[in-house]
Amino acid sequence: MALFSRRWALPTAILVAFLFMFASNAISQTTTLDSVRVVPNPYNVSGRTYAARSNIFGYERLRFANLPLPCTVKIYSSDANLVKTLQFNAGDLLPAWDGRNSDNQYIVSDVYFYVVEHATLGTKIGKFVVIR
Repeated sequence: MALFSRRWALPTAILVAFLFMFASNAISQTTTLDSVRVVPNPYNVSGRTYAARSNIFGYERLRFANLPLPCTVKIYSSDANLVKTLQFNAGDLLPAWDGRNSDNQYIVSDVYFYVVEHATLGTKIGKFVVIR
């Protein structure tokens, strides 16, 4: 029985740490747009497959941290073309993006800009880099 508990001790600890880290974003509502950021930045997808895993932790996805919910996030390429518009609601635990444009194609290496729009807090513009 001791072997069983040790075998699952590390995965359970990692799971608890992830849930605490990501759930804290949903529990504590952000009251300003200054803390909004994209993680990871730069987003390095070289060596990964294009098949994005859809799990609860958002692996192989860009995650938007500290978003005030509900909000709209518009993503633009460096030549100012709209790539994707994302809607995040109050129930979204992990606001994330799978790296696909409006035509369901994967984005290329570039500098991208995001615009967060919130009804009462206003607008924030930021940038992130994608490396393939």
